[in-house]
Amino acid sequence: MTVTSISPPPFNTESVTTLSNITPHQWAYLAPDGDHIVFDQERDSLESVWVMNRRNNSRWQILEPRNASYRWPTISNDSRY
Repeated sequence: MTVTSISPPPFNTESVTTLSNITPHQWAYLAPDGDHIVFDQERDSLESVWVMNRRNNSRWQILEPRNASYRWPTISNDSRY
């Protein structure tokens, strides 16, 4: 009997994006495409929702600041919505 050792495939090298400079936030989700992060931002007791492009760190607001609590957003499989 011959035993062959199989090495696991190497991990893909990805960059890590830090949201620590966007405070305070309670949650952040990586979109299925891996290129976008959806996160909340709270200022003056108002919460807004933002999307950030991981590749170039551009950000855009998708929900204006409101006296609301946004939780568990759903991101489409194609990451467009």
